[in-house]
Amino acid sequence: MDGLEIEYENGVMRASVGGEVDHHLCASVREDIDSAFFKYAPKKLILDLTGMKFMDSSGLGLIMGRYSRCLAAECEFIICGVDERAMRILRMSGMDKVLKIK
Repeated sequence: MDGLEIEYENGVMRASVGGEVDHHLCASVREDIDSAFFKYAPKKLILDLTGMKFMDSSGLGLIMGRYSRCLAAECEFIICGVDERAMRILRMSGMDKVLKIK
């Protein structure tokens, strides 16, 4: 899967991101996630990176921005499907100590 798929059920929104998460894809993914976030006002946001093939610093910004949005809305934020390359970026940024990663 390339791009973004969003599902919502019972207060839980899952945003599955696939493909290369770089500055080309991030703007539209960010807008689509935020639009759905405001529409559904979930209690939990799961950012699923299982289909992600590559992530640069724009991807880190995408994650950090959604985390901040969830904090402000008192929404639980979880990321899952993080491969070793993305985990390395999260560790270097220190976000692995802040985020709930499954």
